[in-house]
Amino acid sequence: MNELIRHLLFVQFKKGVLSDDIERARSEFSEIQNKIEGISGFEWGENTSPEGFSEEFTHCIQLIFANEEARDRYIPHPDHEKLKSTLLPILEKIIVIDYSI
Repeated sequence: MNELIRHLLFVQFKKGVLSDDIERARSEFSEIQNKIEGISGFEWGENTSPEGFSEEFTHCIQLIFANEEARDRYIPHPDHEKLKSTLLPILEKIIVIDYSI
């Protein structure tokens, strides 16, 4: 079955990270769908929930893949590796969850 894959990242940035560094990461993420075939959507948002259950995660990043093959092609892709080299050094914590839709 060829189901869409939703790829969610919940992130907490390190204390003292500059807003320019966060914006650079957001910009690189927004371009990834133009660089890797099979990505059909991207969203980046800052937590605004008043419920208090975010456990200090401040942002959510979402990619939508056309299918598992597209997700599996993305993981080792050089542009994904470049993106990780921008994002990971400024992160305190990250959770990654994928699910079919």
